[in-house]
Amino acid sequence: MRPKITDKEWDKIIQDAFSAGAPDPHFSGAYCAKRRDMEEQLAMKEDRKHRFQPGLVLATVGALLIAAVPAGMIVMMQRTAEQPELDPRTAVTEESKETEIEDVTALPADAVTVPDLTGYRYEYASKILEQMGMQVEIKYDRNAEISAGSVFEMYPKAGEIYEQDSIVVLYVSTGVLNDEMPDVNGLKYEQAKELLEIYELNVEPEYVTSDQPAKTVIAQSIPAGTTLKSGTTVTLTVAVPNDMVTVPDLKDIECEEAQEILAEEGFRFDVEYSQSTDVEQNHVIRTEPSAGAVIPYGSEVTLYVATPEIPMPSCLGLNMQEALRILKDNAIVTFCVEEPSDELPGTVIAQSIAPGTMVKNGDTVTLTIAIADESE
Repeated sequence: MRPKITDKEWDKIIQDAFSAGAPDPHFSGAYCAKRRDMEEQLAMKEDRKHRFQPGLVLATVGALLIAAVPAGMIVMMQRTAEQPELDPRTAVTEESKETEIEDVTALPADAVTVPDLTGYRYEYASKILEQMGMQVEIKYDRNAEISAGSVFEMYPKAGEIYEQDSIVVLYVSTGVLNDEMPDVNGLKYEQAKELLEIYELNVEPEYVTSDQPAKTVIAQSIPAGTTLKSGTTVTLTVAVPNDMVTVPDLKDIECEEAQEILAEEGFRFDVEYSQSTDVEQNHVIRTEPSAGAVIPYGSEVTLYVATPEIPMPSCLGLNMQEALRILKDNAIVTFCVEEPSDELPGTVIAQSIAPGTMVKNGDTVTLTIAIADESE
């Protein structure tokens, strides 16, 4: 078996590939140029492998380095140890060395430089980023120095390099807030909701099928320019396509991830917590409608999520069978006792654990069930 070559030995092999006094060859521009020369020499001499020539030694070293070193290139580039002083005979300067290292760094083929869009209207900024293949997220905030609707900050910062399809957050000014209702028609619902909440308004969506872009606000219950009062509720009409979609199977998926999946596929969602003996905490037990059901785009799906403790359900006033079903679904052991009452026979009139009390799997509750009072 060939003995393992240590890092120190590799350093010596690399150094020997350069003239005496050459700078540390660890992935410098000089090293890369030398490696390319070695590769070209190796290709030219493949048809003469039977002849020994000194150049073949260098070509072999280059091939070995290409095969053995790539996985460690990035790590070695980040070494913080002091580098040897540059040989004055070389043309490599600290500035050019940094440039050469950047040239060697393997950037993704679809990498783009984030442009500076501060001061531009968010519509224009969004369009530019989308044309570059980036995703855009809008966040609103007060900024008295920048006109309403203009970008005053962004993340990542301008000049940074990111892959396409990365998210760029644009922070958009609301200007100096007044007490008038803004026009949110044409905004995505989440953007409009975030903006209106800055005005301390309560926002309710109303979904209607439309040929407008999905999740876009197409109407608002309070006209733009109307004088507002804090705490007022505004209803936004949101467009959804006239499509039928299939409820995905979300069982055993973490709750937050399940919500993201539903949102991406155009569903609204609600979360209900329930106990489970076979599903991990904070993971989905089931959905309603169930997985595989075909329902209109924009419909609401309820996620039933496992939790170690839940508030004790209120069974008061329920029919005994309905109360037993609810408690069974929550893994709560139930005993029933009967008591004469003026209430409808079979109705739960008392429970031993008060509604809202935190209970866990296997806790026991006693329900008092009304029966006819025969003493009267």
